Amino acid sequence: KIGITATDRNYLLIDILSMLKEENINVEKIDTHVSSDFIAEINMTITVRSLEQYDRVIGRIKSVKDIIDVVRL
Repeated sequence: KIGITATDRNYLLIDILSMLKEENINVEKIDTHVSSDFIAEINMTITVRSLEQYDRVIGRIKSVKDIIDVVRL
């Protein structure tokens, strides 16, 4: 499970999910919340095959525009 904090914008979730699709990552669950100051909190349960794939995916998520932080939950 990972937690993503980002500045909310149009297509933010689509950008994240498109990148996960490129990495062939299965998303089991998504919970989202956007605060009144436009900060998006996204919690995802994903399936990865190895620690190397996990590290690569976290790095790629961090490189998505407007991502503030990504943490393991």
